[in-house]
Amino acid sequence: MFLVETDYPKAIRIEALNQQLDGTTVEEIEKDAKVEMETYLRVKFNTTAIFSAVGENRHRDIVRIMIDLVLYYVSLRISPKQVQETRLTQYNKGIKWLKEVRDGDLTPDLPKYMTEDNETKPSSFRFTSKQPPHDMFF
Repeated sequence: MFLVETDYPKAIRIEALNQQLDGTTVEEIEKDAKVEMETYLRVKFNTTAIFSAVGENRHRDIVRIMIDLVLYYVSLRISPKQVQETRLTQYNKGIKWLKEVRDGDLTPDLPKYMTEDNETKPSSFRFTSKQPPHDMFF
């Protein structure tokens, strides 16, 4: 997996979390968090390269956000009606960061998505304008 046990805060023990989860493991929840992150990052970045990195080669923001998403999902599964405010806040910050990266407002040093011709994928940019109204009386 992308995350290792030492990535989690010291106060969080994976064995304890696994015991509280109803048949689900933290590894399964990590997969869910990865899928959610990929939906934002896949537009511009090589998610296979991002999530296959190990050790110090992993992007610190990606690790941090994935931990926040995992802990939020764990909180939801343990007590859906009593998710800690901290978990919800960190989850929302992580999603905000992912959206800003997707939209180009932030530019982290992540491997770019490459086309088959080994060129970076063009950004999805479009021009739009409001059509002028057509008045039939003039």
